[in-house]
Amino acid sequence: MKTLHLKVDGMTCNHCVSRVDRAIRSLPQVEKVGIDLKSGQVLVESGEGIELAQIQQVLTEDGYTAHEVVAPD
Repeated sequence: MKTLHLKVDGMTCNHCVSRVDRAIRSLPQVEKVGIDLKSGQVLVESGEGIELAQIQQVLTEDGYTAHEVVAPD
């Protein structure tokens, strides 16, 4: 299991949350997505084969940008 913590720019409403969720879940390796609109943070749990670039690509296609956030230990 691989967990990615992301900051997604451009999410401003619940419709945006739905679009981001749908885009990320379109990737076959994704098992769980958690989104916090207020902070713009997204938690993605997936199989080992997923890469940050894959998530960034599907989000870019929907008009959002994302970068990885280092989670505190």
